[in-house]
Amino acid sequence: MFIVSATCCSLGKRQARSFLGRCWKGTGAGCAFRSGNCGLRAATGCSLRACSSELDASSDAVRAGDNFGQRASDADQGRPVHQVGRQTEGERFAVRRALRVFLKFTRPHTMLGSAVSICSLSLMGSVSAGQALGAATLPLWTQLFPVLLVGLVPALLMNIYIVGLNQLCDIPVDRVNKPYLPLASGELSVPAAVSLVGMCLLGSFSLGFWLPQSTAALRFALVASCILGTLYSLPPIRLKRFPLLASLCILVVRGAVVNIGFYLHARSAVMSLRGPWLAELSPLIKFTTVFFAAYGIVIALMKDIPDAKGDNQHQLSSFTLQFGERNIFRFCVTMLIFMFIAGGIFCMSSALATVPRHRAFAAGGFHFVAAAWLRWRSRASMMEAHRSEVVYNFYMDIWKLFYLEYVVLPLLL
Repeated sequence: MFIVSATCCSLGKRQARSFLGRCWKGTGAGCAFRSGNCGLRAATGCSLRACSSELDASSDAVRAGDNFGQRASDADQGRPVHQVGRQTEGERFAVRRALRVFLKFTRPHTMLGSAVSICSLSLMGSVSAGQALGAATLPLWTQLFPVLLVGLVPALLMNIYIVGLNQLCDIPVDRVNKPYLPLASGELSVPAAVSLVGMCLLGSFSLGFWLPQSTAALRFALVASCILGTLYSLPPIRLKRFPLLASLCILVVRGAVVNIGFYLHARSAVMSLRGPWLAELSPLIKFTTVFFAAYGIVIALMKDIPDAKGDNQHQLSSFTLQFGERNIFRFCVTMLIFMFIAGGIFCMSSALATVPRHRAFAAGGFHFVAAAWLRWRSRASMMEAHRSEVVYNFYMDIWKLFYLEYVVLPLLL
């Protein structure tokens, strides 16, 4: 019986019980038990009870693991120990679900666009400042990282505020156009969204105004983005009711505010400048501002095409409702193709004579390839511009080109 007990304690609980059953049937213990052999019955019963007790204790210890303290607390409160594992798994699921809802609420494609643009603009501004100061490469890179963080974190928080406020003001419309958004689907409550939006706004201004390397250009960019984003969504002004004003709002933010603001933030943080801003704009940043101002118009027009149904139901005017889905789609594609062709010509022009030719031709080649790809990609979507999912997929492809443009621009430094 000592051998049986030791074997049981070295096995898992189910394996041990199966093993004991086979041993019980394979020996005379069962017969002796039935025939009244009290000594064997007592010895066998004691061994079985001891082994079972050891198995239960061992199994509980294994299940406890790293959560021993929590399990002890649960036992003190009178809750069954076997429920703790289920509660822990439920808590993990709740955390994952909350993160997924938060990610959808932030509109990831706009967050990625802000992050890529600010990284690229910070690099351009820092390199421009380093060239003006004759700085070495290593000191420049050590200064770039903190300058980048000081601009990036407040900008991303402001981005969450703007897209979150837009969702709060568009719940009835989004239930038709974008039912997958957290507020429209009910995954996120309105009070929680209001708290989240308020905290992001407060955090953005707190970091952007009081961090040591904050600059006047950064503060200007944050304040201007906040004002325009609020006027765009919040009643009673609600600029998005007016197609032209809504397009101009996105044009100004994506064009002038972001590009000029964060470029000058990085440049002035590195150089500690206090002089006139516009005197420091290079030909590259001027091109970037004009290019993405036009890109902002395309984004503003294209995003309204899949939303035509909800906008019509809630009496929100848009160019799509006035001119039709196919006409607006064709205009956006034509405008993008023209922009990328013009960008390719600019990259190879004398305006960037100081840029190494191989880098200028690489950047120019990207623009021409992008224009050709847009022409090819739009053919299949043009005839189905009335289908929301087709236009939305094309709209997301436009955002991919948006990211790539900011990745290519540093080649022209």
